[in-house]
Amino acid sequence: MTNELSPTPDQGLDTEPLYRLLRSMAPRRTVLLGILAFCDQPQSIEAIDGEVDRLQENNRSVYGASSLCIALEDADGLERVTEEGVLYSEIDLEPIVVEDEDGTSHYETPDAPALFWRTTKAGEAVLAADDPAADAQAMLATEQHLSPIYARVLTLCDAPDGCTTPQVGAAVDKDPLVQDPRLFAGHFIERLESVGCLTWKKDAWHTTDLGRTIANELSAN
Repeated sequence: MTNELSPTPDQGLDTEPLYRLLRSMAPRRTVLLGILAFCDQPQSIEAIDGEVDRLQENNRSVYGASSLCIALEDADGLERVTEEGVLYSEIDLEPIVVEDEDGTSHYETPDAPALFWRTTKAGEAVLAADDPAADAQAMLATEQHLSPIYARVLTLCDAPDGCTTPQVGAAVDKDPLVQDPRLFAGHFIERLESVGCLTWKKDAWHTTDLGRTIANELSAN
């Protein structure tokens, strides 16, 4: 799976809506995939909320568990089920006739069971195909002439305290390689974050383990 290319459906599954979501919400990609992994068995929204808090501990977002689950559902990555795994769409909530003690009867609508979320087959396929290193390499291949800039950003952000965007800008914005077309630090930070090479924590950008691997590969070339 890559952020640059649309994959072909796997075993007849239409995974493109889910890949499209991952591309459109690239900064939340790790969280979205984390939810899919967490929901391999039916999970309550309370449990997912706790997992999302953990996943976003160092990188808070306006998106909470409910909105992320709905986005994944719209992209066919999650489905609504009961705790036992029965699809919510198959639950019969038609009113039933209830006999009263006086011999009369009335209609009552059964209470809906508690809502749980479960990863779909398409979600499982996307999760199984996830290859962060391949994603990063595919992204870098589209701007191969800028490899020295990407390597520089990753090296800067591998400092113990990380690097702020202005600090990265001071190191790359005047480089001849980024003058035509004109690019700034935010471009490189955003793309590296989208493939899991950078993460935001403690008010700075930090290079991840994957980012270090990629930086070493770029330096070797």
